[in-house]
Amino acid sequence: TGDLSDVEMVKGDTLNPEDTRKLTALRPVEVKEVDCRILLVEDGPDNQRLISFILKKAGIQVTIAEHGEEALNAIYGQWPLENNPGEWTLESSPFDLILLDMQMPVMDGYTTAKNLRELGNRIPIIAVTAHAMQGDREKCLNAGCDDYVTKPISKPLLLERIRHHLETSRAEMEAS
Repeated sequence: TGDLSDVEMVKGDTLNPEDTRKLTALRPVEVKEVDCRILLVEDGPDNQRLISFILKKAGIQVTIAEHGEEALNAIYGQWPLENNPGEWTLESSPFDLILLDMQMPVMDGYTTAKNLRELGNRIPIIAVTAHAMQGDREKCLNAGCDDYVTKPISKPLLLERIRHHLETSRAEMEAS
């Protein structure tokens, strides 16, 4: 941003056809529907609304948890687990993928991802965080996340990463 006093404002009806073609080319491409169930673990109401809106527009079923303990309850039905959860499989999971905020109250994303992996849960986890400093991505991956996206959310990138991890996990299920 800066001083815009010398910038000429243009009305839509004064654009020439070449400018119109350029603007049309910049319009977003229609989103292909994604058939899956995602657990969105996010404590911020604004981010919950924005991310779930993006996901629902892409045809995704969304369940929201406000922190890691709620996420584990949504997956296993009870947390902490009193007994061995038994054999967990991708087929038996109520979700196909988890979008996991890393900074939350009660149980943060790092602890949540670590707990899931220690229980043998292989559901794809994409970390969603405002932390974009060097080393943050590695910290998320080391905690057990499969991928990492930063806030503010890029809709095309988020949907591309979701599709990639769904395809990978479904291919692994078919191979086993």
